[in-house]
Amino acid sequence: MEFPDLGKQCHLAECKQLDFLPFTCEYCKFVFCHEHWKPENHHCEKESTEKKDFHTTICPVCGKIVPIKRDEDPNIRVNKHINDGCPDPGTSTSTSTKKVCQYKGCKTAQLIPFVCPKCKKSFCIKHRLDMDHNCPLK
Repeated sequence: MEFPDLGKQCHLAECKQLDFLPFTCEYCKFVFCHEHWKPENHHCEKESTEKKDFHTTICPVCGKIVPIKRDEDPNIRVNKHINDGCPDPGTSTSTSTKKVCQYKGCKTAQLIPFVCPKCKKSFCIKHRLDMDHNCPLK
């Protein structure tokens, strides 16, 4: 039993492998096998002209857009943005505005404080639950 329409051949002239789960290049729109689907593996000419220079993410502290260059780790870039002081002075992470956990004896600085809905005090992640900070309003 043959299936003549099943799968597609890799577009790369040196390969031409029949692949049953082929990939389509997002730049040149040609079909490739598992080994050649990445633009650098099939020497895609359209990739360099259509390659995006950067993408963005949103800062979890200030909510501002943080541009990220191609091949740059978003976590490192957002961390640098936060350490440099977010544009919103109310949520800046400089040492003068960092909040310290209000649990007695805990000196943990909070990047994002957890506010207890009962006693309205802010705590670190370790003491965020009412049973962890011995909330008087249980």
